[in-house]
Amino acid sequence: MKHTLEEAMSYAIETKAMGILEKEGSYQTAKDWREIDYAVSCGWKYIGHPADLQEG
Repeated sequence: MKHTLEEAMSYAIETKAMGILEKEGSYQTAKDWREIDYAVSCGWKYIGHPADLQEG
């Protein structure tokens, strides 16, 4: 679990994660849509794909 969005972004890019999720101010990454769907069913909010979240 990551404590900031910046940490999650860095880790997600490094590991080629499929998405970043947030819950109660903590962030997590998911490697595929199965993990994203499971996390969302557990109350996590899908933030987006790391490539889409990078500042341009």
